Amino acid sequence: MKKIVFVIFICAEIFISKTIIAQWKQLEVPFGGQITSIIISDEKVFAGSWFGGLFLSNDYGLSWREANNGLPPIPITSLCLKDNSLFAGTNGNGVYVSTNNGQSWNAANNGINRSRISAIYADEDYIIAGSSIGNVFISGNDGNSWQSASNALPSSPITNLITIDTIICAATDGSGVFKSTDNGTSWLSINSGLDDSSVTCLAKYGDNLYAGTGRGSIYVSEDYGSTWSVVKRIWLKLQLHHWFFRVIKYLLGRMVPAYIDSMIKVQAGFLLPTKPGT
Repeated sequence: MKKIVFVIFICAEIFISKTIIAQWKQLEVPFGGQITSIIISDEKVFAGSWFGGLFLSNDYGLSWREANNGLPPIPITSLCLKDNSLFAGTNGNGVYVSTNNGQSWNAANNGINRSRISAIYADEDYIIAGSSIGNVFISGNDGNSWQSASNALPSSPITNLITIDTIICAATDGSGVFKSTDNGTSWLSINSGLDDSSVTCLAKYGDNLYAGTGRGSIYVSEDYGSTWSVVKRIWLKLQLHHWFFRVIKYLLGRMVPAYIDSMIKVQAGFLLPTKPGT
């Protein structure tokens, strides 16, 4: 019986290592608290942080240095790249732009003032910024000036922005997804099929639009957001991991030292949430 228990424990270790741990390698980034955004420009990697400002790596993440010359000492919330200009959204000082790969920064707030920018996105024609109180701003001249484009949008924080063809889509924390077909002059709620209004991210692939939610679901829309269907509920997979650990703990019982049981608890607590959305 002890051999069976030992084999089960080893299988558990291999299962977790293969499915979760082995896919990533941690990079040594200088302390900056929460990493809020990452963007790559040629061989340069930029990482925005909540406490340390902006960090730059010239060797694909092996080493990092601060790149805050001209930036105020406040959180960097989002990053985007347009042509040769890098834009950084900040939590309280609007938008900053660098035209020399992060060597120096200048405010680009004509029309934005000191907004708490929560998302920023650029396509071939426009730069679009969203705020933590539901405001959207659009610039068609590389950030030299911004126009308000928030008509009919709720006051929910803008979590992500994206364009697909000529449509602008805005994800919000609490009100789902909205789209505009007239460059932000008007917005339409597009939440048919979404059962979680806390939308944390958007992505596109071809003509498909994808949305990730706070409760761990991924949705896809094949009609520009008019309707959504569930692709995968990540929480279900995490629940399976949770029950897997519970079965192992039950089988182990009191036949192994307490430190092994503690090890399982630590791994389960580190890898798995205690409730959906955490």
